[in-house]
Amino acid sequence: MRETGCLLPLRQRSTTRFMNLPHTIKRSRNMQQIFASLNASERQIFHFVNTHGKTTSELSGINLWVRRVYGMLQAI
Repeated sequence: MRETGCLLPLRQRSTTRFMNLPHTIKRSRNMQQIFASLNASERQIFHFVNTHGKTTSELSGINLWVRRVYGMLQAI
């Protein structure tokens, strides 16, 4: 197991990964929060976490909107 193995998400099939997008977004946001505590080699591997931080925030907002619309449709 590599040094950064504990930071990587569990393997998922591509379709499952996209069906569970809220889980992926949550994991990305958690990685953004702990990024400052990573050592230099871990930061080099996970540099994309900060690069795509804004996208993660936008996806989180979209996910909340989808859940709200879904709840409204269920109420009908």
